[in-house]
Amino acid sequence: MSKGCIVTEVAPQLVGNRKWVAIYPAPEGEIRGAYKYFEVELPGYIVERDLDWFESDEITSWQFVADLAGLYDLLETKNLDPETFDVPWKFNYPYHY
Repeated sequence: MSKGCIVTEVAPQLVGNRKWVAIYPAPEGEIRGAYKYFEVELPGYIVERDLDWFESDEITSWQFVADLAGLYDLLETKNLDPETFDVPWKFNYPYHY
């Protein structure tokens, strides 16, 4: 696992949106888990035009995972292939990394 986040783009819930899954190493001292699994979906026009957005524009969810084995289990339940994750800029991930 890298020290920064890794990302993959997945199918959005809503037509016209774009959606990403990111995995972040938890900050030092975080007691909820070693990794943060984060999903974010935004309207496509915001991403394509590189516009600012508000929290009300996002569809997000996240959870902390205790260890690498738990992370792989979570990815399996979400039908996500760990090999599809890469550096954020390859997927036009909208958050600063």
